[in-house]
Amino acid sequence: MRQNLQGAVTAQEAASGLLKAAAVGFTGESTPRGCLLASSAISCSVMAQDVKDVLAGLRRSIEASLRDKIKREIKDGGLPVGTDAATLAAHTMAVIQGMSTLARDGTSRTSLLKVVDIAMQCWPAVSKANRAAVRATR
Repeated sequence: MRQNLQGAVTAQEAASGLLKAAAVGFTGESTPRGCLLASSAISCSVMAQDVKDVLAGLRRSIEASLRDKIKREIKDGGLPVGTDAATLAAHTMAVIQGMSTLARDGTSRTSLLKVVDIAMQCWPAVSKANRAAVRATR
């Protein structure tokens, strides 16, 4: 997931990449449906608290990286002033969590990718001029 954050030019591309990678990863043919990082250890026993803590830390780290990328883009003019970076990053992570559950319940990759499309419609509109300006500065 980190590669999607680091390789993306914009925060919106990063979020879309995270969501699409999750949809594909959660529906792999050679792996269990869903995701260990997203949900398997959320309801662990007390004996596995250390595993639960490590996975929660990884999720928080991904969310923080996305939040920081969103904040930078707001500052650079790529996203509208007033965009709530923390909530937008949390929304992306919540969608990933939900897609993991849907995948475990048998939802297809095609359907999960449609969820990604809808989730990305929640992002604030970015003008082409703003996007071009952000790309030009990087």
